[in-house]
Amino acid sequence: MLCLSKAFTLSHGLGLALIAVAAGLTVWAFPGTDDTGACASKVQEWSMADMLSHLKESGVELRVVSTRKDGRIEQSAFLTSTDRSWHELNLLPKSSQRMDLWNNTLYCERCPRDADLSVQAELWGESCLIVEPFVFFGDQNLLQRVRSALEGPLASGIRSMESSP
Repeated sequence: MLCLSKAFTLSHGLGLALIAVAAGLTVWAFPGTDDTGACASKVQEWSMADMLSHLKESGVELRVVSTRKDGRIEQSAFLTSTDRSWHELNLLPKSSQRMDLWNNTLYCERCPRDADLSVQAELWGESCLIVEPFVFFGDQNLLQRVRSALEGPLASGIRSMESSP
């Protein structure tokens, strides 16, 4: 166990506290500078409910429909401005070749931390938006609205086919 003298604790502790306050003021005064990693890692901890809540608070108000027949929303959901039923949404093919069927509708899934989402980016192309650990598929206009809602401090964690290496 490491023991520190009171002199070290008071003098150095005060110095460290001042440095921490200055660093906090810098982040507050200049949002977006060197804070992207912290915000991106915060998204890593979000549940599906957290993501849906953030989107709604950011003005992306869409009807949320579970992918599950029992209606529970756990790891995936449809986001839509249509009146399509659960059955109709679940029959939509997740294929970039059938984007005509995805008007005003998105699929969102929270993937496991170690998932390789490059396959989705490759297969889904411009109809895919990745904000790890989330992947979105569907209507490109809605994808742009989601991207806008998540930009700013989260920009470093956002990938789509056109921005992928």
